[in-house]
Amino acid sequence: MSKACFKFLLIITLGLLSKLVFAHEFTIIASGDTRYPSVEACHKMGVSILWFYIKLPHKFDKNGKPVNSKKMNLLFKRFKGSNITLIPLLNIFNEKNSSMGQMSRFSTQKCYRCFSRNNNDIIRRTLLLTKWLKRFENFGGLCIDDEPGIQPGGCICKNCTRLFQKTGYNVPSLDDYLKASERVVSENNLVLTWDNFQKTQMVNYYTSLAKAIKEKHPKLKIFTIPAAAYFSGKQLTIPNCKPENFIKSKRRVTLDPCHIRNFQLYVQFYINEIDSSGWKNKIADGLCLYMLKNGVPNFSNIPVYDKFKPVTEPAVISVAAFKRFILQTFSEGAKGIVYFPGRSLSPQHVEAAAKIYRKYILPICTKTPDLHKPEGKVAVLYSTTTRTFADIWQKNPLERYKHLHESDALAYYLLKKGIPFEMLLENEISCLDDLQHFSVIISSGLNYLRADKFKLLEKYLKKGNKLLIDKNSKINLGTPIDFDASYWYQAVKKGNQSEADMEYQADLLDSALSKYLKNISAPCKISTRHINMNYLTDGKNIYLFLVNNNLNKKISSEIIFNTKYDIYDIISEEHRNNVGQMPVIIPPGELKVIKIKQHQALRKIK
Repeated sequence: MSKACFKFLLIITLGLLSKLVFAHEFTIIASGDTRYPSVEACHKMGVSILWFYIKLPHKFDKNGKPVNSKKMNLLFKRFKGSNITLIPLLNIFNEKNSSMGQMSRFSTQKCYRCFSRNNNDIIRRTLLLTKWLKRFENFGGLCIDDEPGIQPGGCICKNCTRLFQKTGYNVPSLDDYLKASERVVSENNLVLTWDNFQKTQMVNYYTSLAKAIKEKHPKLKIFTIPAAAYFSGKQLTIPNCKPENFIKSKRRVTLDPCHIRNFQLYVQFYINEIDSSGWKNKIADGLCLYMLKNGVPNFSNIPVYDKFKPVTEPAVISVAAFKRFILQTFSEGAKGIVYFPGRSLSPQHVEAAAKIYRKYILPICTKTPDLHKPEGKVAVLYSTTTRTFADIWQKNPLERYKHLHESDALAYYLLKKGIPFEMLLENEISCLDDLQHFSVIISSGLNYLRADKFKLLEKYLKKGNKLLIDKNSKINLGTPIDFDASYWYQAVKKGNQSEADMEYQADLLDSALSKYLKNISAPCKISTRHINMNYLTDGKNIYLFLVNNNLNKKISSEIIFNTKYDIYDIISEEHRNNVGQMPVIIPPGELKVIKIKQHQALRKIK
């Protein structure tokens, strides 16, 4: 998110709004200020929690009142009695403190917050603020930071360097990144050890802060916004820009792994809850409605907005694209949505969100049990080792995310083909059992692997499974296939990417990979990619969420099931038995949810 977007953060959370108990929980998020959105608009959209941005106070009076309390008083007063809970966003990562900042190897100027420094002062101030906030009946928790991360190549301040040297290593050089000749590397490799040290310091920094708060206030919820694609530069292409030039930009931290682990079409950032192990518990998925002048209008997996174009004036996402974001994100199994910033919610956006809440989200959440994505037979392997070595680049900062863009392209292709899949992160593979339920693993741009993960994949192959790797990957493992997953990356590199580029990329992949996936069964197929097929399950039955991905046209097609099923339309409440095929007509901004009742359906996609 850009600096201008940091004014305030509002989160709209469904499921806590009324006394209704939803079986399937869902949360919606946005941002605003002391004026927008109104309490009435929040109620129409199903708002239950308002998140807003403040600076963590440095000074408190003798009664414990923070000096910058005016904004908080106004907000808590405005929402008093509304059944809407308020949660401040503190954004401590961007506090200006030259003695506590990160030091890049490409600049002498410190910035952000170094995670090897102690956080005692942050803990003290946060506890004082929390104690004062407890006076408000609608105070519901703290979001302690907004997109914290690590600079390219890590922080090399004296503190980080000294602590790392105590482990017996020196900080890796640029050549250790750029001229690494070994492709299958030990877990003790210097670059990997340094990367793990930096990430561990960051996790410890925030978990210790959350622990200190919870020791005083055990029931208080603690959240963070992990570093998102825009801030890290996932879609930021700058030709002939070496790290020392890029470091002058403020978008220079590392993309958080949660953005890789959870492939979703239109998601741009997340709200996650912090616990003792970190922040893997995702609460809600976010959309930036607002594009700044000369800003980057799309930084999700594929363009969120109507089309990619440089903007010369501030612009807001269209209502049609806004509705598509809500419906598709909901259908992918998200537990919540963030609308950011709240001040960009026009009356038309509010009405659209309110209609979707009434017509789809509320009835589906009340009629279904808790739903989640089913296990698939296909995985997209994302190599965290490849990403680590790419942290220092040659010519364009986008090079850091080439492997990620190729993984996005593979995931998009599988989603559009209607094949349930999972993103498989290399560093989360701990044993052979983590791979056994996949019949096929696909990867592109696989240039480095840890030796222990390499051996596990070898054992996986010996059991008769398939590992499909593009022929340009540097790792010699599995079946090299002549396919190109980099077309999407090349489009992003040119800076004029559109959804049509991803569609063309999907065609390229289908021509090369479809024969390897022909035995992967799914409950149904559809003849158009204009309708997104999303599978969720309650553990017994499959729920098919169909979203019209076209912003302007009604799409007609036919679903062909792989056997005959009893089906139930969740919205219309229509039952049909022994169905082998079914026509569907879905207008723009609409959703159809079909429960496939036969227990056999779940086995069909396993």
